[in-house]
Amino acid sequence: MKKTLLLIIITSLLITFIGCSSMRTSKGQYVGMMDNLRQRDYDACLVQIEESKDKFYKEKEKVLFYLDMGMLYHYCGDYEQSNEFLTEAEYAIEDLYTKSVGKGAASLLLNDNALDYFGEDYEDIYLNIFKALNYLHMNKPEDAFVEIRRVNNKLNLLEDKYEKIAKKYNESEDKKKEFKIGDNKFHNSALARYLSMLIYQAEGKYDDAMIDLAEIKEAFELQPIVYDFTQPELDKYLADTDKAQLYFLTFVGNSPEKKTNTLWIHTEKDKLIIATSQEVQGESKNIDSKKEADKMVSLTKNFFDSVIDIVPSKKEEPSSESSGESKDVVKEEPKQELTTLDIIEWEGIEPGYHFKFPLPYMEKLGTDIGRIEVMIDDKPTYEMYPLESIENAALVTYKIKEPLIYLKTITRTIVKGLLAEQGKQELANQVGGGILGSIAMFATDATVDATENADLRISRFFPAMAYIGNVAVEPGSHSIRINYFDQNNSLVFSDFTEKKEIMKNQLNIIESHYLD
Repeated sequence: MKKTLLLIIITSLLITFIGCSSMRTSKGQYVGMMDNLRQRDYDACLVQIEESKDKFYKEKEKVLFYLDMGMLYHYCGDYEQSNEFLTEAEYAIEDLYTKSVGKGAASLLLNDNALDYFGEDYEDIYLNIFKALNYLHMNKPEDAFVEIRRVNNKLNLLEDKYEKIAKKYNESEDKKKEFKIGDNKFHNSALARYLSMLIYQAEGKYDDAMIDLAEIKEAFELQPIVYDFTQPELDKYLADTDKAQLYFLTFVGNSPEKKTNTLWIHTEKDKLIIATSQEVQGESKNIDSKKEADKMVSLTKNFFDSVIDIVPSKKEEPSSESSGESKDVVKEEPKQELTTLDIIEWEGIEPGYHFKFPLPYMEKLGTDIGRIEVMIDDKPTYEMYPLESIENAALVTYKIKEPLIYLKTITRTIVKGLLAEQGKQELANQVGGGILGSIAMFATDATVDATENADLRISRFFPAMAYIGNVAVEPGSHSIRINYFDQNNSLVFSDFTEKKEIMKNQLNIIESHYLD
């Protein structure tokens, strides 16, 4: 009987780790991609993403696939294909968000990796910016206007979007604390207003263009958390001139990625202490699976050594980089100083439990570009200036839903952790002590850990920053060179167009990008 139970436990453990691949974020499709981006080999990037579709983009990640393809086609200059994919992404985002609200309370205890990805808010916002640019390149300004209006509408509805999700979470019977959203501090995109201003200017609607210019100035004044750099001088962009106005828009850097913070919950009577360390003083109610694992290793010699290497115990932090060395024993970790991050009232919780949980956060990748200049017909240069920090907008909009992610993850960790502890007690009673009891408790902890992974899904091909520039030139054919310099003022890339026809009373917009 006990041998049969042992086989069941081991089989369940293996099935758990095979099945839990869907609970982890796949990023294999992006391996080696940065070199191609720096070399502007967007065709190679497209091939790599297309070949990765079946392996790394599951149905629940279809939004990511559409976004990645749409952005790469934009950089390739295939604006029609870009809009097809970005439109598919937008439709899927809207549909999956609606479904997520419907699932609401039922999804509270589900790992976010198991749910459909309906995009980060900055992705949903800036896809319309790039759709607008696509339409401008195809000489469809009215369609571009539609996309710009959608940007403004989405920004106005951000808080309402997550209020609906919070309301559903609060209807869950597992809810212990009130779910509340963060404040929205991004209401007005200077880049969207800039494109709108240029379209109005080209159509001769000077008053409307001036309204957008005022909105740009207000965006900088009222949103310093997004626009943490000097506002460019834009009055000359609308100056009346006999020459042809030439407008530049360049994109540099890479949008943020997501990483994991591993935190700990330590329980007191009716209280949770959120900390950076596992170590606390006092008696623990957890069955110490680490000590049990030590016993198990010594009893089973080499048979379970490989299992321990790939399955961290409840009391260990998995390493992001494997050393490749086998471990004969699970060593005791040194005592860590407890850093308390938060204290949460949690009615009904007993003292003495310690649970680990992963929490996602956004981190900027930024850009190495420090300066951009423009040369017309290889003559005196014109500096370009930052207008939009897409990476700042990404972080600021993420803060709206971050409190929901935080409390949802804690709620799920507490519920699953208490159930796991109860399960270990019951297993211990059934199988007794010794090796079988150790394996049973180890398997329970490993199963819980394997099903808890931070949702790190995010698209890879939005830029970090947008720069603008303006030059008035004589109508006709001109050569254009855009030079990118790094922080040490060394030239790293030069984007050269040999002949570009520039016409008066027309929107002459030159787009360039260097995704370093």
